[in-house]
Amino acid sequence: FFYVGTCFVLWVWVGEQQREHSAKGRNGHIHSHSMGLEMEELEPLTASASAAPASASSSVASADPPAHTRPPPARMASFGNQNGTAASRNGAGNGWRIPAHGAVGPKALSPPSQSASAQPTARSRGKSRLLAALFLLLGLAVLLVMRGEEEVEKDAGGGLPANPNGLPQPPLEPVPEAPDVIAAPPNDAKEPQQTPPKQPEPEQPKQPIVEEPPKEEAKPAEEEPKEPQTKEEKEAALLEKYGEWHFWDGEPEIRPKDDYAAKYPNRDIPEDDFPDNSWQVDAVYANHFLNDASNLASRAEEAIFAEYGHGKPLPPEQTMERAKMTKLHKIDLADAGAQPPADYTDNGGWTTKRSFDGLVRRLLHSVMSNDVFTVVVVGDGPMASGAGNHFAQTYGMQFESIMTPIFARLNTKFVVRHMAREIIGGGGGGGPLLDGLGFADLISGGSGDGVAGVDLLVWDSSGLDTAKAAPNFDAELDMMIRQAALGGNDRIPYIMDGGGMSLEVLRSLHEKGGMDVGGLGMGWAGIAETESDEQAATLPWAARYLKCKEGKEDLCEKAENKYLNTCWADRKGVNPPTKQDEHIAGADKAHPGWRYHQLKGRMLAVTVLEALQEAINTWSDVTITAGHPLPDEYWHVADYYKDIREKMSNLDADVGSCGKLKDYLPERMCKVVVRGRTEYTPRISPKETSISSMIKPAGESNYMPNVEDKMVYDGQDEPNPVLALPEDAFDVRFIVSAGIGTRRRLRRLGDGDDDDKAIVPGLGWQIHGELPGECDGSSSGICGRQETSSCLLDGHMASKGGVLGNEFSGWLVFTVKDVKEGVVVLALETSHDPNESTRTDGWTEARTSEKQEEEKKEEEEEQAKEEEDNNEKKEDSDNKAEEGDNKVEEGDAEKEADVDKDGDKLRRLRRRRQLQGADQPASQSDRILLPDQFQFDYAIGGEITTLDKKTFEDRLKSPRDGLQLLTILDDTSIKDGKEIEVAIRMRDCGRDCTFALTHVFWA
Repeated sequence: FFYVGTCFVLWVWVGEQQREHSAKGRNGHIHSHSMGLEMEELEPLTASASAAPASASSSVASADPPAHTRPPPARMASFGNQNGTAASRNGAGNGWRIPAHGAVGPKALSPPSQSASAQPTARSRGKSRLLAALFLLLGLAVLLVMRGEEEVEKDAGGGLPANPNGLPQPPLEPVPEAPDVIAAPPNDAKEPQQTPPKQPEPEQPKQPIVEEPPKEEAKPAEEEPKEPQTKEEKEAALLEKYGEWHFWDGEPEIRPKDDYAAKYPNRDIPEDDFPDNSWQVDAVYANHFLNDASNLASRAEEAIFAEYGHGKPLPPEQTMERAKMTKLHKIDLADAGAQPPADYTDNGGWTTKRSFDGLVRRLLHSVMSNDVFTVVVVGDGPMASGAGNHFAQTYGMQFESIMTPIFARLNTKFVVRHMAREIIGGGGGGGPLLDGLGFADLISGGSGDGVAGVDLLVWDSSGLDTAKAAPNFDAELDMMIRQAALGGNDRIPYIMDGGGMSLEVLRSLHEKGGMDVGGLGMGWAGIAETESDEQAATLPWAARYLKCKEGKEDLCEKAENKYLNTCWADRKGVNPPTKQDEHIAGADKAHPGWRYHQLKGRMLAVTVLEALQEAINTWSDVTITAGHPLPDEYWHVADYYKDIREKMSNLDADVGSCGKLKDYLPERMCKVVVRGRTEYTPRISPKETSISSMIKPAGESNYMPNVEDKMVYDGQDEPNPVLALPEDAFDVRFIVSAGIGTRRRLRRLGDGDDDDKAIVPGLGWQIHGELPGECDGSSSGICGRQETSSCLLDGHMASKGGVLGNEFSGWLVFTVKDVKEGVVVLALETSHDPNESTRTDGWTEARTSEKQEEEKKEEEEEQAKEEEDNNEKKEDSDNKAEEGDNKVEEGDAEKEADVDKDGDKLRRLRRRRQLQGADQPASQSDRILLPDQFQFDYAIGGEITTLDKKTFEDRLKSPRDGLQLLTILDDTSIKDGKEIEVAIRMRDCGRDCTFALTHVFWA
């Protein structure tokens, strides 16, 4: 069969060559003298075409096009090559080029259609090819069966020893009867019956000479190529198998030096405005670039498969099985009953066709305009934050480590921010409401290059009982997604469920608001089960102890198998002032280990890689006929985002779940952009987005509250030895980074007479609980490392900071800019211990001046001296003897004693309330027990409003555990971006009403 099939292939090939040769003689070649390039020959006319049309076609094609129809050489399309690879600059290549625009186009140069008489010839050739393929397949099948039978015979002992070449060992002595059997006629039925008596071959291996084969078998084992041992040998083997990046710009000196896309909204430069020397219009550059980009994306996905033991070559059935690991389900959310498969987390995830196309558009836009592509992970809880692991091990950072080299090859800056927060002290990480309110400033505020916005937003609350912690969780999600659309600056993100999101919220905003949505899978279908320590050693490094067999779960929960971390590695010139722990806190059964985060990061990478591959394919396919640059309709985003934003801004609060927050916030906040400042970290541009950046200085020295903790050391950490890959681990980063060097392309209130009414900034406010450094959630952020830290290398950036103060802190004054909707909301924490306010320690009144503070200190020193003198004079008298000599001091002392007494009482009551917190409503467990005389003052534009204890508690809303919101402005008459001065203070509560202002939101 195989022989006959091969003959058929040769017969078909010879016939086609003859027909092509005869057609070539009739049609000749086409030359393009105006471009100085010889064009490839056109498709030949069929043998049945008439001579007249053939002659006419030849004469038309051979003629030079008119001069006015010849386009500039830079705008050329590539034809004849499906993957978009163009000819080289000297005209050689595997395709011929024609002008992308003008009178001469693919239709003008196409051959005439075949006549009816030619069709039977084409059908016969098709049948011949089909028949040849059939015989080849049958031949291969027979060969495989025969080979399998031979293997079975060998396993049964009937085979002969193998020689060093892998072929059956020839008999040591000739068999006399063998020539007779071979010479016998094939149709003689008696001869085969004579063979059994002539096969006592099993006796031969017993002969002394047969003992030599084992010695010969030992030789090939020594001569077989050894596994690569050195790092260089391993890398060379990987490059040989997977390949590397080969493309570079041969003429970088001719490219424009200015950022020619910057002046256009969303960097949507029209295709006709690209400079003629830009890479986007250079067909040779673009097509070679796309070819290498496609190979890179495929190589990266193949490397991820190999990392988990599914690298090629594989038999067809295993290739199909591994595809389940990364399968991205496409569902139709317009169908109210449609939902992702119940086990989609075993695969790559889910999305909709429209949403996937939207992600493809975002990627095309980033590459075509040399823009930034930004991914942000937000969420709540230890699974999202990466508790128990290094920050570098979180899935956001694992995702970045794979994708950054790929985007660098595509001339695109890639930014990932892992901004999820763990539940801290039981108070919660804030939930989607805090991540939504102020999204425009705190999450989407910029990527460090003056470019604002998020392209892909992942929310993750995996493992949390959100119904218990946040009864309005769906409403919070709705608000967050609305703010991501309305406050996303120059872009709107693709929303991805990293775990814990509501499908119905996503469905509503996808169908009615136009949002692009999807869900992230975990790829469990591709992870081999761990059964024992011995068996685990045979698994790929990345898959060991990741998914344990039922009944063997304890293997995966052992700390030594689950976590890989350390708190300190020697650093030159640095001696930690605090003893360092051996491991990062939180490394226990409740928190996933590093392999979980790595797998999740890989699945996120696969989703983006598949969209990137689709983007490259679209780019290649379209420009084959349309020419370069890629037409605007495939990658411009301004109109695309405008359409979504209009739908979202017109979406009423009662559509979906956002309206459920009307008991806690003004309802119109569901339809307008909400701005924000905070002391929580991580956040974008920490200095610019802090509350302290809004605060009015106090005193003669212009005092401003700042983070007081100092960093033990600055700069990037030294390489962490525990994060180094072992020798038997597969290095995906090396695969995606391999190739020639990359290059970074273009980028991108006053004094008053009445002290009680005057709004003068106080000196008693301080920043509390915020980590020092640039805590922005990025891999380059330098954060934490404070002197009190017992784990300087954990790298995490989550902290719940606030501007802390009490009655003695005085007024906190800050300016809110660009108020367009007349809304100002404060987030307060009212359960802080007075001892946390170290700045007001020992104070008995609010202070507004350093001079006042110095005078008070001098007065206290004089009083202390007087007291000492009186004690010397009246050693036998008691404290009552001082009443007449120091009435002022007595009054102050009594006042301070009363405050301390009340403080002790309040602290005891507060501790009792916290112990009873489990039996109280969520909002009550976080509130301090305020004295009856407590008052809270706030001022808007100098007008002071006072809230007594009952009014304050009634207006302080708690939509979730650990979050308290106070609306101090709700005025629809305020428009046109007004600047408002805001001030707050507490009164008649001493140091026991120690509050922290954590967020300021406005619209």
